[in-house]
Amino acid sequence: VCKQQSNISYSIRRTAATISIGRRFRVPDDFFRGDWALLGQHSDITSGGGLYTPGRHDELSLQQVISRNSTDDPLFPGAGSDLALLTKLAYLPLTSKTPNEPANYYKVGLTLKFYTTLAQFNPTNKLVLATVADIGQLGGISGSPFVPPQERFTRGGSGLATGFYTVPLRGYGGACTAIQNTPG
Repeated sequence: VCKQQSNISYSIRRTAATISIGRRFRVPDDFFRGDWALLGQHSDITSGGGLYTPGRHDELSLQQVISRNSTDDPLFPGAGSDLALLTKLAYLPLTSKTPNEPANYYKVGLTLKFYTTLAQFNPTNKLVLATVADIGQLGGISGSPFVPPQERFTRGGSGLATGFYTVPLRGYGGACTAIQNTPG
């Protein structure tokens, strides 16, 4: 259970509770695990700062992550792979009037990370090639879905602390999102 209040470029009060469980699988090998989370969240946004839609937003979501991690070191991998498949469904079949909107969306993400040692100078100094791919899809469930900004896929910019998960792409000025809320 958490309560959060931010007054930076936007004013938001968020109350949420999460129940999560995880389990390591033995089949097909010991590197697989599954994690599940149930989230209930209420947000009261008085000023959106260009990111959030003002109003009250409720969310009830179920998330599942199936992952496989066979890296040799959790901080600085030199060999192995880290794979994860995320599925999230947020749906509240409530009728509401604008600006009060329940979250109604689905999110699917696939992260693939492969580490290959190219050269080893001594037991602790290695030159490692990291091949990474992030693939995702985000969509609405109802005719006029509400997707919270923190759930959107953001790309570009430096990837530094913005409060959102950002896929850093070097050489681009600022971060941008692929989906925008449109009135209607």
